[in-house]
Amino acid sequence: MHTKTSDLLKQQGLQTFIIILFFCFATTVSATAKSGYGASIKYGEIRYNTLGDKPFAMHSVMKFPQALYVADYLNSKNLSTSDSILVKKEELDTTTWSPMLATFEGSRHFTFAELLQWSLVNKGENAAQKVCIQYFTTPCGQLILASIGDELCLCDWYGMPCAVRNKHKIGRELNAIFSIESSPVINQTMKQLDEYFAGIRKQFSIPIHPIGTDFQIRVWRALLNIPYGDTKSYSEIAKIIGNERSVRAVAQAIGANGIGIIIPCHRVIGSNHSITGFSGGLDKKEFLLEHENNFSFG
Repeated sequence: MHTKTSDLLKQQGLQTFIIILFFCFATTVSATAKSGYGASIKYGEIRYNTLGDKPFAMHSVMKFPQALYVADYLNSKNLSTSDSILVKKEELDTTTWSPMLATFEGSRHFTFAELLQWSLVNKGENAAQKVCIQYFTTPCGQLILASIGDELCLCDWYGMPCAVRNKHKIGRELNAIFSIESSPVINQTMKQLDEYFAGIRKQFSIPIHPIGTDFQIRVWRALLNIPYGDTKSYSEIAKIIGNERSVRAVAQAIGANGIGIIIPCHRVIGSNHSITGFSGGLDKKEFLLEHENNFSFG
């Protein structure tokens, strides 16, 4: 009898401990969800790191301000914004969100991408901008193409770290919302790339929107002046931009070029004519140089 009583007390004690532990956990999560921007972002990180590819359950319910913070967080990390949450009309501020109020009655589900767009539009000068993305297969690898407005802002080697970095930079600098769809300038780029790889086109006429520092832009402009079938060394590019001692910085700027082929960074080689340094891979650089050499006298 004494043993049974002791076991019962232990069991009740364990149950009490579990209840207290659960209460503390729930209180912490609740406080995190209610305590503002930083806490909301932190909560998003915890959920993402814990649950993997699906940071938030489909059709989950959260307060509207927190949903905006979560959408902003997902966008900053280039995570999926396709999940949706329930938004209640009474939670919206009538002054700031008056355009959104007219779009529904009572409550409805919005995707995080939709909420992000509303959020960024209401940040004024930091309004969200749609960036169109398409993928294009070439004889030496697959490219990821992106445009903003009527300008090309990305032409990089899909799946390579350089393309991931440059896409992240576009998202950060342009407050971009990426959309998998074509655009007139992307279609124009595909057509001219087809002509380039067929040996027909030796100069591009694509309006471009390179994203980089002033120094990087200066270097990329110098690359545009390297003729088809010709090459320059890194030290020659440094001289062209008026800074002979900046060879290493020039090489880094060339490596950061996000509009490859159009801005022909593949035409820059070592001073000893060696084929060095190409973020898309030396095999692609060799292919492009050989391709241009074969058609340069045609």
